[in-house]
Amino acid sequence: MQHINRVKFITAMPFFLATVAIFIASHQSKIEIPNVNIWDFDKILHLIAYFVYTILLMIYLNGNFDLTKGKILLITFGIATVFAISDEIHQSFIPGRTASVYDFLADLIGIALAMFFHRKVPKIIEKIGLLAK
Repeated sequence: MQHINRVKFITAMPFFLATVAIFIASHQSKIEIPNVNIWDFDKILHLIAYFVYTILLMIYLNGNFDLTKGKILLITFGIATVFAISDEIHQSFIPGRTASVYDFLADLIGIALAMFFHRKVPKIIEKIGLLAK
């Protein structure tokens, strides 16, 4: 029983921390983005943030609920997409920030890429021993 609680905690914490980190970043009036001479670097950051968020969400769902892979993908897509939409809406209320369809599209690409790699996620989890049975 103690193993189950450890797994739930280990899989839940990174997902919830990522959720809080995205919320805090969105709540900032201005975010200094490093000048790396890449066109629309902020879109790449959106893609990476939502890729990581989605992977962590899949790990959380896989470690805490008895769901099929299909249901995990469906729930993941729904939660991550709603969170991305709510994130853009949230930004529209922050002085100096705006909601952006292009940011949302970058978020969706990150979500889609993470889901594309969904078959690798359980193998990675198993390899690092989070869900060893």
